[in-house]
Amino acid sequence: MRSYRSTMSSGVSRPAVLLTGLLLAALPGCSNLTREEASQTPAPVQQAAVPTLVSLPVPPAPTLPPPPSEALPLEAAVERAAADLFASVPPEMRSGSTPQMVVIDPLVDGAVGGQTAATRTMEQRLASFIQASQPNYDLRPMNTETISQSPLVLVGSVRGAGPEGLAPGVPQAYRIWFSLADLRTGVVVGHGMAWARTDGVDSEPTTFFKESPAWVVDDGIKGYLQTCLSKVGEPVAPSYLDGILAAALIADGIQAYDAGRYEAALDLFRAAERTPAGNQLRVHNGLYLANWRLGRDGDAEGAFSRLVDFGLRHDRLALMMLFRPASTAYWPDPQITGSYDMWLRQVARRTGPSGRCLELVGHTSPTGPMALNEQLSLARADKVWQDLARQSVEVSDRITTRGVGSSEAIVGTGRDDYSDMLDRRVEFRPMDCQTQA
Repeated sequence: MRSYRSTMSSGVSRPAVLLTGLLLAALPGCSNLTREEASQTPAPVQQAAVPTLVSLPVPPAPTLPPPPSEALPLEAAVERAAADLFASVPPEMRSGSTPQMVVIDPLVDGAVGGQTAATRTMEQRLASFIQASQPNYDLRPMNTETISQSPLVLVGSVRGAGPEGLAPGVPQAYRIWFSLADLRTGVVVGHGMAWARTDGVDSEPTTFFKESPAWVVDDGIKGYLQTCLSKVGEPVAPSYLDGILAAALIADGIQAYDAGRYEAALDLFRAAERTPAGNQLRVHNGLYLANWRLGRDGDAEGAFSRLVDFGLRHDRLALMMLFRPASTAYWPDPQITGSYDMWLRQVARRTGPSGRCLELVGHTSPTGPMALNEQLSLARADKVWQDLARQSVEVSDRITTRGVGSSEAIVGTGRDDYSDMLDRRVEFRPMDCQTQA
Protein backbone atom coordinates (compact mmCIF):
# COMPACT_ATOMS: atom_id res chain seq x y z
CA MET A 1 0.00 0.00 0.00
CA ARG A 2 1.17 3.56 -0.75
CA SER A 3 2.19 5.71 2.15
CA TYR A 4 -0.18 8.53 2.96
CA ARG A 5 1.72 10.15 5.78
CA SER A 6 -0.24 13.34 6.39
CA THR A 7 0.90 16.94 6.75
CA MET A 8 -2.55 18.17 7.72
CA SER A 9 -2.58 21.37 9.76
CA SER A 10 -3.51 21.10 13.44
CA GLY A 11 -7.17 21.35 14.34
CA VAL A 12 -8.45 20.16 10.95
CA SER A 13 -10.94 17.35 11.45
CA ARG A 14 -11.71 14.22 9.50
CA PRO A 15 -15.05 12.51 10.22
CA ALA A 16 -15.13 11.47 13.88
CA VAL A 17 -14.46 7.83 14.66
CA LEU A 18 -14.59 5.51 17.63
CA LEU A 19 -12.34 6.72 20.42
CA THR A 20 -9.17 4.74 20.45
CA GLY A 21 -6.21 6.29 21.96
CA LEU A 22 -2.63 6.27 22.83
CA LEU A 23 -3.28 8.27 25.99
CA LEU A 24 -0.15 10.29 26.46
CA ALA A 25 -0.74 11.71 29.92
CA ALA A 26 1.45 14.77 29.71
CA LEU A 27 2.41 16.73 32.80
CA PRO A 28 1.41 20.43 33.10
CA GLY A 29 2.24 23.06 30.55
CA CYS A 30 1.83 24.08 26.96
CA SER A 31 4.51 24.67 24.36
CA ASN A 32 5.70 27.01 21.65
CA LEU A 33 6.86 24.05 19.58
CA THR A 34 6.49 24.39 15.83
CA ARG A 35 6.03 21.46 13.53
CA GLU A 36 8.62 20.45 10.96
CA GLU A 37 6.69 20.52 7.73
CA ALA A 38 7.02 17.68 5.29
CA SER A 39 8.82 18.42 2.04
CA GLN A 40 5.90 17.53 -0.19
CA THR A 41 2.16 17.21 0.10
CA PRO A 42 0.69 13.78 -0.64
CA ALA A 43 -2.36 13.26 -2.78
CA PRO A 44 -5.74 13.31 -1.02
CA VAL A 45 -6.73 9.99 0.54
CA GLN A 46 -10.09 8.35 0.04
CA GLN A 47 -11.11 6.45 3.15
CA ALA A 48 -13.97 4.23 4.09
CA ALA A 49 -16.74 5.66 6.24
CA VAL A 50 -16.04 5.24 9.94
CA PRO A 51 -18.33 5.27 12.99
CA THR A 52 -18.82 8.25 15.28
CA LEU A 53 -16.99 9.02 18.51
CA VAL A 54 -18.12 6.84 21.40
CA SER A 55 -18.69 8.31 24.86
CA LEU A 56 -19.94 7.05 28.20
CA PRO A 57 -23.71 6.99 28.91
CA VAL A 58 -25.40 10.20 30.10
CA PRO A 59 -29.02 10.95 31.06
CA PRO A 60 -31.36 11.74 28.15
CA ALA A 61 -32.33 15.10 29.67
CA PRO A 62 -29.87 17.97 30.28
CA THR A 63 -28.23 17.84 33.72
CA LEU A 64 -27.53 21.40 34.88
CA PRO A 65 -26.05 22.21 38.30
CA PRO A 66 -28.37 23.57 41.01
CA PRO A 67 -27.99 26.88 42.85
CA PRO A 68 -24.91 26.66 45.10
CA SER A 69 -27.05 26.55 48.24
CA GLU A 70 -28.66 23.27 47.13
CA ALA A 71 -25.43 21.29 46.75
CA LEU A 72 -24.34 19.36 49.84
CA PRO A 73 -20.98 18.32 51.25
CA LEU A 74 -19.96 15.03 49.62
CA GLU A 75 -20.78 12.70 52.51
CA ALA A 76 -24.14 14.41 53.14
CA ALA A 77 -24.95 14.12 49.43
CA VAL A 78 -24.14 10.40 49.54
CA GLU A 79 -26.57 9.97 52.44
CA ARG A 80 -29.27 11.98 50.64
CA ALA A 81 -28.96 9.89 47.48
CA ALA A 82 -28.89 6.66 49.50
CA ALA A 83 -31.98 7.65 51.49
CA ASP A 84 -33.84 8.41 48.26
CA LEU A 85 -32.67 5.11 46.80
CA PHE A 86 -34.01 2.95 49.62
CA ALA A 87 -37.21 5.02 49.92
CA SER A 88 -37.94 4.29 46.25
CA VAL A 89 -37.83 0.49 46.69
CA PRO A 90 -41.38 -0.91 46.27
CA PRO A 91 -43.04 -1.53 49.68
CA GLU A 92 -43.59 -5.23 48.98
CA MET A 93 -39.83 -5.70 48.73
CA ARG A 94 -39.28 -4.10 52.15
CA SER A 95 -41.93 -5.97 54.10
CA GLY A 96 -40.17 -9.30 54.63
CA SER A 97 -39.04 -10.47 58.06
CA THR A 98 -35.57 -11.41 56.81
CA PRO A 99 -33.15 -8.66 55.73
CA GLN A 100 -32.32 -8.79 52.04
CA MET A 101 -28.71 -9.25 51.03
CA VAL A 102 -27.19 -6.25 49.26
CA VAL A 103 -23.69 -5.81 47.84
CA ILE A 104 -21.97 -2.70 46.50
CA ASP A 105 -20.29 -2.92 43.11
CA PRO A 106 -17.46 -0.35 43.47
CA LEU A 107 -18.63 3.14 42.54
CA VAL A 108 -17.09 4.92 39.54
CA ASP A 109 -16.45 8.34 38.07
CA GLY A 110 -19.06 8.85 35.37
CA ALA A 111 -16.77 10.87 33.09
CA VAL A 112 -13.99 8.28 32.77
CA GLY A 113 -15.47 5.05 34.16
CA GLY A 114 -12.79 4.37 36.77
CA GLN A 115 -12.48 4.51 40.54
CA THR A 116 -11.17 7.64 42.24
CA ALA A 117 -10.40 8.86 45.74
CA ALA A 118 -13.88 10.41 45.76
CA THR A 119 -15.68 7.19 44.77
CA ARG A 120 -13.81 5.31 47.51
CA THR A 121 -14.91 7.92 50.06
CA MET A 122 -18.48 7.69 48.78
CA GLU A 123 -18.47 3.91 48.99
CA GLN A 124 -17.27 3.94 52.59
CA ARG A 125 -19.95 6.45 53.57
CA LEU A 126 -22.60 4.49 51.72
CA ALA A 127 -21.68 1.28 53.55
CA SER A 128 -21.84 3.06 56.91
CA PHE A 129 -25.24 4.52 56.03
CA ILE A 130 -26.69 1.12 55.13
CA GLN A 131 -25.37 -0.55 58.26
CA ALA A 132 -26.58 2.25 60.53
CA SER A 133 -30.01 3.07 59.10
CA GLN A 134 -31.29 0.27 56.86
CA PRO A 135 -32.26 -2.74 59.01
CA ASN A 136 -34.12 -4.34 56.09
CA TYR A 137 -30.84 -4.91 54.26
CA ASP A 138 -27.87 -7.11 55.05
CA LEU A 139 -24.73 -5.56 53.53
CA ARG A 140 -22.19 -8.13 52.37
CA PRO A 141 -18.95 -7.93 50.36
CA MET A 142 -19.28 -8.34 46.61
CA ASN A 143 -17.59 -11.61 45.65
CA THR A 144 -18.37 -14.81 43.78
CA GLU A 145 -20.01 -16.39 46.83
CA THR A 146 -22.46 -13.55 47.42
CA ILE A 147 -23.16 -13.06 43.71
CA SER A 148 -24.10 -16.75 43.44
CA GLN A 149 -26.99 -15.99 45.82
CA SER A 150 -28.46 -13.34 43.48
CA PRO A 151 -28.42 -10.39 45.90
CA LEU A 152 -29.46 -6.82 45.30
CA VAL A 153 -26.50 -4.99 43.75
CA LEU A 154 -25.99 -1.29 44.44
CA VAL A 155 -24.19 0.64 41.69
CA GLY A 156 -23.32 4.32 41.67
CA SER A 157 -21.47 7.07 39.88
CA VAL A 158 -20.50 10.71 40.31
CA ARG A 159 -19.92 13.25 37.55
CA GLY A 160 -19.21 16.98 37.40
CA ALA A 161 -21.70 19.39 35.85
CA GLY A 162 -21.21 22.99 34.74
CA PRO A 163 -22.98 25.63 32.65
CA GLU A 164 -23.03 23.21 29.69
CA GLY A 165 -24.37 20.35 31.77
CA LEU A 166 -22.23 17.21 31.75
CA ALA A 167 -19.96 18.50 28.97
CA PRO A 168 -16.23 18.58 29.79
CA GLY A 169 -15.22 21.60 31.84
CA VAL A 170 -14.75 22.96 35.34
CA PRO A 171 -17.66 21.60 37.43
CA GLN A 172 -19.92 23.81 39.52
CA ALA A 173 -21.33 20.77 41.34
CA TYR A 174 -21.19 16.97 41.19
CA ARG A 175 -24.19 14.78 40.41
CA ILE A 176 -24.49 11.48 42.28
CA TRP A 177 -26.58 8.58 40.95
CA PHE A 178 -27.36 5.34 42.81
CA SER A 179 -29.39 2.39 41.52
CA LEU A 180 -30.34 -0.93 43.09
CA ALA A 181 -30.38 -3.87 40.67
CA ASP A 182 -32.28 -7.08 41.47
CA LEU A 183 -30.32 -9.97 39.97
CA ARG A 184 -33.28 -12.34 40.34
CA THR A 185 -35.61 -10.30 38.15
CA GLY A 186 -33.14 -8.25 36.10
CA VAL A 187 -34.99 -5.05 37.05
CA VAL A 188 -33.90 -1.84 38.79
CA VAL A 189 -35.79 -1.65 42.10
CA GLY A 190 -34.32 1.52 43.61
CA HIS A 191 -32.91 4.82 42.39
CA GLY A 192 -31.61 7.94 44.13
CA MET A 193 -29.80 11.15 43.19
CA ALA A 194 -28.21 14.13 44.91
CA TRP A 195 -25.92 17.10 44.27
CA ALA A 196 -22.52 17.47 45.97
CA ARG A 197 -20.34 20.55 46.31
CA THR A 198 -17.06 20.56 44.44
CA ASP A 199 -14.91 20.94 47.54
CA GLY A 200 -14.15 17.54 48.98
CA VAL A 201 -14.46 15.70 45.65
CA ASP A 202 -11.01 14.29 44.88
CA SER A 203 -11.02 12.97 41.31
CA GLU A 204 -7.50 11.49 41.35
CA PRO A 205 -7.64 7.87 40.13
CA THR A 206 -6.91 5.07 42.55
CA THR A 207 -3.68 3.11 42.12
CA PHE A 208 -4.97 0.47 39.69
CA PHE A 209 -6.56 3.02 37.35
CA LYS A 210 -3.65 5.45 37.64
CA GLU A 211 -1.19 2.73 36.58
CA SER A 212 -3.36 1.03 33.95
CA PRO A 213 -1.73 1.35 30.51
CA ALA A 214 -5.01 1.49 28.60
CA TRP A 215 -8.39 3.20 28.66
CA VAL A 216 -11.39 2.65 26.43
CA VAL A 217 -15.16 2.72 26.60
CA ASP A 218 -16.11 -0.97 26.63
CA ASP A 219 -19.38 -2.83 27.18
CA GLY A 220 -18.59 -3.54 30.84
CA ILE A 221 -18.37 0.07 31.97
CA LYS A 222 -21.14 1.20 29.60
CA GLY A 223 -23.48 -1.38 31.14
CA TYR A 224 -22.54 -0.31 34.66
CA LEU A 225 -23.17 3.38 33.99
CA GLN A 226 -26.39 2.71 32.10
CA THR A 227 -27.65 0.80 35.15
CA CYS A 228 -26.69 3.76 37.39
CA LEU A 229 -28.91 6.03 35.30
CA SER A 230 -31.88 3.62 35.09
CA LYS A 231 -35.07 4.36 37.01
CA VAL A 232 -37.19 2.03 39.14
CA GLY A 233 -38.92 -0.58 36.99
CA GLU A 234 -36.51 -0.31 34.08
CA PRO A 235 -34.44 -3.34 33.04
CA VAL A 236 -30.86 -3.68 34.16
CA ALA A 237 -28.48 -3.23 31.23
CA PRO A 238 -27.97 -6.71 29.69
CA SER A 239 -24.21 -6.25 29.43
CA TYR A 240 -24.09 -5.54 33.16
CA LEU A 241 -26.08 -8.66 34.04
CA ASP A 242 -23.98 -10.81 31.72
CA GLY A 243 -20.76 -9.57 33.31
CA ILE A 244 -21.70 -9.66 36.99
CA LEU A 245 -19.52 -12.69 37.85
CA ALA A 246 -16.54 -11.15 36.11
CA ALA A 247 -17.28 -7.86 37.91
CA ALA A 248 -17.05 -9.57 41.30
CA LEU A 249 -13.67 -11.10 40.46
CA ILE A 250 -12.42 -7.83 38.98
CA ALA A 251 -13.45 -5.89 42.09
CA ASP A 252 -11.47 -8.29 44.27
CA GLY A 253 -8.54 -8.18 41.84
CA ILE A 254 -8.39 -4.39 41.90
CA GLN A 255 -8.57 -4.37 45.69
CA ALA A 256 -5.72 -6.90 45.90
CA TYR A 257 -3.61 -4.91 43.44
CA ASP A 258 -4.12 -1.65 45.32
CA ALA A 259 -3.07 -3.43 48.52
CA GLY A 260 0.15 -4.69 46.91
CA ARG A 261 -0.96 -8.35 46.84
CA TYR A 262 0.05 -8.85 43.22
CA GLU A 263 0.04 -12.67 43.14
CA ALA A 264 -3.50 -12.75 44.50
CA ALA A 265 -4.52 -10.04 42.04
CA LEU A 266 -3.09 -12.06 39.15
CA ASP A 267 -5.06 -15.15 40.20
CA LEU A 268 -8.27 -13.12 40.39
CA PHE A 269 -7.79 -11.48 36.99
CA ARG A 270 -7.02 -14.89 35.47
CA ALA A 271 -10.25 -16.22 36.97
CA ALA A 272 -12.16 -13.23 35.59
CA GLU A 273 -10.67 -13.84 32.14
CA ARG A 274 -12.12 -17.37 32.16
CA THR A 275 -15.69 -16.13 32.66
CA PRO A 276 -17.98 -15.53 29.64
CA ALA A 277 -17.58 -11.75 30.03
CA GLY A 278 -13.88 -11.88 30.86
CA ASN A 279 -12.67 -10.32 27.62
CA GLN A 280 -12.80 -6.72 28.85
CA LEU A 281 -10.46 -3.82 29.46
CA ARG A 282 -10.07 -4.07 33.24
CA VAL A 283 -9.13 -7.74 32.98
CA HIS A 284 -6.47 -7.12 30.33
CA ASN A 285 -5.11 -4.14 32.27
CA GLY A 286 -5.04 -6.23 35.43
CA LEU A 287 -3.20 -9.16 33.85
CA TYR A 288 -0.57 -6.81 32.47
CA LEU A 289 -0.14 -4.83 35.69
CA ALA A 290 0.08 -7.82 38.02
CA ASN A 291 2.68 -9.56 35.83
CA TRP A 292 4.63 -6.30 35.51
CA ARG A 293 4.67 -5.78 39.28
CA LEU A 294 5.79 -9.38 39.78
CA GLY A 295 8.72 -8.84 37.39
CA ARG A 296 7.44 -11.39 34.86
CA ASP A 297 8.39 -9.46 31.75
CA GLY A 298 7.50 -12.17 29.24
CA ASP A 299 4.05 -12.73 30.72
CA ALA A 300 3.51 -8.98 30.95
CA GLU A 301 4.32 -8.55 27.27
CA GLY A 302 2.02 -11.42 26.36
CA ALA A 303 -0.79 -9.80 28.35
CA PHE A 304 -0.09 -6.50 26.65
CA SER A 305 -0.28 -8.05 23.19
CA ARG A 306 -3.76 -9.35 24.05
CA LEU A 307 -4.67 -5.87 25.25
CA VAL A 308 -3.66 -4.48 21.85
CA ASP A 309 -5.70 -7.18 20.10
CA PHE A 310 -8.70 -6.25 22.26
CA GLY A 311 -8.38 -2.63 21.22
CA LEU A 312 -8.01 -3.40 17.52
CA ARG A 313 -11.06 -5.68 17.55
CA HIS A 314 -13.08 -2.89 19.13
CA ASP A 315 -11.68 -0.16 16.85
CA ARG A 316 -10.26 1.59 19.89
CA LEU A 317 -6.84 1.30 21.46
CA ALA A 318 -5.50 3.41 24.30
CA LEU A 319 -2.20 3.59 26.15
CA MET A 320 -1.12 5.91 28.98
CA MET A 321 2.26 7.58 28.49
CA LEU A 322 3.89 10.53 30.27
CA PHE A 323 5.74 13.45 28.63
CA ARG A 324 7.89 16.19 30.05
CA PRO A 325 5.98 19.47 30.47
CA ALA A 326 5.82 21.52 27.25
CA SER A 327 7.87 18.90 25.43
CA THR A 328 7.72 15.91 23.13
CA ALA A 329 10.28 14.06 25.29
CA TYR A 330 8.98 11.27 27.51
CA TRP A 331 9.17 11.68 31.28
CA PRO A 332 12.76 10.81 32.30
CA ASP A 333 11.95 8.25 35.03
CA PRO A 334 12.63 4.75 33.57
CA GLN A 335 10.36 3.23 36.21
CA ILE A 336 7.51 5.06 34.46
CA THR A 337 8.61 5.04 30.83
CA GLY A 338 10.73 1.90 30.66
CA SER A 339 7.91 -0.16 29.14
CA TYR A 340 7.06 2.26 26.32
CA ASP A 341 9.29 0.58 23.73
CA MET A 342 7.58 -2.73 24.43
CA TRP A 343 4.15 -1.10 24.23
CA LEU A 344 4.87 0.41 20.82
CA ARG A 345 6.54 -2.79 19.62
CA GLN A 346 3.34 -4.70 20.36
CA VAL A 347 1.19 -2.00 18.76
CA ALA A 348 3.28 -2.31 15.59
CA ARG A 349 3.31 -6.12 15.62
CA ARG A 350 -0.40 -6.52 16.25
CA THR A 351 -1.43 -3.71 13.89
CA GLY A 352 0.77 -4.76 10.96
CA PRO A 353 -1.05 -7.95 9.89
CA SER A 354 -4.44 -6.22 10.05
CA GLY A 355 -3.67 -4.04 7.03
CA ARG A 356 -5.68 -1.21 8.56
CA CYS A 357 -4.94 2.49 8.47
CA LEU A 358 -4.43 4.55 11.61
CA GLU A 359 -4.99 8.19 12.38
CA LEU A 360 -3.01 9.55 15.33
CA VAL A 361 -4.78 12.50 16.92
CA GLY A 362 -2.98 14.53 19.57
CA HIS A 363 -4.79 16.25 22.46
CA THR A 364 -4.00 18.60 25.33
CA SER A 365 -5.84 19.94 28.37
CA PRO A 366 -7.41 23.44 28.11
CA THR A 367 -4.45 25.00 29.96
CA GLY A 368 -2.56 27.54 27.82
CA PRO A 369 -3.23 29.28 24.48
CA MET A 370 -5.25 27.27 21.98
CA ALA A 371 -2.81 27.69 19.09
CA LEU A 372 0.15 26.49 21.14
CA ASN A 373 -1.85 23.56 22.49
CA GLU A 374 -2.67 22.52 18.93
CA GLN A 375 1.02 22.66 18.03
CA LEU A 376 1.97 20.61 21.08
CA SER A 377 -0.72 18.00 20.49
CA LEU A 378 0.38 17.58 16.88
CA ALA A 379 4.06 17.41 17.82
CA ARG A 380 3.38 14.62 20.31
CA ALA A 381 1.38 12.69 17.74
CA ASP A 382 4.36 13.01 15.40
CA LYS A 383 6.69 11.81 18.16
CA VAL A 384 4.65 8.63 18.57
CA TRP A 385 4.57 8.13 14.80
CA GLN A 386 8.38 8.39 14.70
CA ASP A 387 8.73 5.81 17.48
CA LEU A 388 6.33 3.47 15.71
CA ALA A 389 8.28 3.91 12.48
CA ARG A 390 11.35 2.51 14.23
CA GLN A 391 9.31 -0.57 15.11
CA SER A 392 7.65 -1.07 11.71
CA VAL A 393 8.03 0.93 8.50
CA GLU A 394 5.05 -0.93 7.05
CA VAL A 395 2.77 0.26 9.86
CA SER A 396 4.16 3.81 9.84
CA ASP A 397 3.32 4.13 6.15
CA ARG A 398 -0.37 3.68 6.99
CA ILE A 399 -0.52 6.46 9.60
CA THR A 400 -1.66 10.08 9.45
CA THR A 401 -1.24 12.58 12.29
CA ARG A 402 -3.37 15.48 13.48
CA GLY A 403 -3.47 17.82 16.50
CA VAL A 404 -6.71 19.13 17.98
CA GLY A 405 -5.52 20.76 21.21
CA SER A 406 -8.29 20.69 23.83
CA SER A 407 -11.25 20.67 21.42
CA GLU A 408 -12.06 17.01 22.22
CA ALA A 409 -11.40 17.04 25.98
CA ILE A 410 -13.05 14.30 28.05
CA VAL A 411 -12.67 15.85 31.52
CA GLY A 412 -11.88 19.47 30.68
CA THR A 413 -10.98 20.80 34.14
CA GLY A 414 -7.50 21.96 33.14
CA ARG A 415 -6.01 20.75 36.41
CA ASP A 416 -3.07 19.10 34.60
CA ASP A 417 -2.72 16.27 37.09
CA TYR A 418 -3.75 12.61 37.19
CA SER A 419 -7.44 13.53 37.44
CA ASP A 420 -7.55 14.84 33.85
CA MET A 421 -4.78 12.80 32.23
CA LEU A 422 -7.21 11.56 29.56
CA ASP A 423 -7.25 15.07 28.16
CA ARG A 424 -3.52 14.86 27.34
CA ARG A 425 -3.51 11.96 24.93
CA VAL A 426 -2.72 10.90 21.41
CA GLU A 427 -5.44 8.66 19.99
CA PHE A 428 -4.98 5.82 17.54
CA ARG A 429 -8.11 5.68 15.43
CA PRO A 430 -8.06 2.48 13.34
CA MET A 431 -10.05 2.52 10.11
CA ASP A 432 -10.37 0.47 6.97
CA CYS A 433 -8.35 1.86 4.05
CA GLN A 434 -9.27 2.38 0.42
CA THR A 435 -6.71 2.41 -2.35
CA GLN A 436 -5.38 5.87 -3.09
CA ALA A 437 -6.41 7.48 -6.34
